[in-house]
Amino acid sequence: MSKYQYRPPCRELSGYVQYYWMLDLEDVCPSCEPHRLTPQGFMEIVFYYRDSYKLILSDGEESHPRATLYGQRTEFIDILPTGRVGLMSVVFTPVGVRDILHLPLNELINRYVSLEGLCILRHGWHNYGCR
Repeated sequence: MSKYQYRPPCRELSGYVQYYWMLDLEDVCPSCEPHRLTPQGFMEIVFYYRDSYKLILSDGEESHPRATLYGQRTEFIDILPTGRVGLMSVVFTPVGVRDILHLPLNELINRYVSLEGLCILRHGWHNYGCR
């Protein structure tokens, strides 16, 4: 069983945040097929408060950080739950991330970075675990 919730932002944040969404997956499915996410054209920060998803890559699998900033995607990605997933996401307006975090948005296309490594973006990607 899964529970999905959508919430609009308060008026004061509506220039930066499009909406919030939450997902709780109660059932663990060890034999599940990956779920394909299509490009959406927005940036979001995802906070996992229970188990997370793992990213299925051509060369293996990779776990998502507990709090992650996702750049705009122009390609699909495949994900698979690692257990009882619980997450909350903040979906930004097109310029919301830029105005709040002062980041070069073009460097985030098809990338994600943990919030712990976010300050490193100002100094380049290098070898800081940004993908």
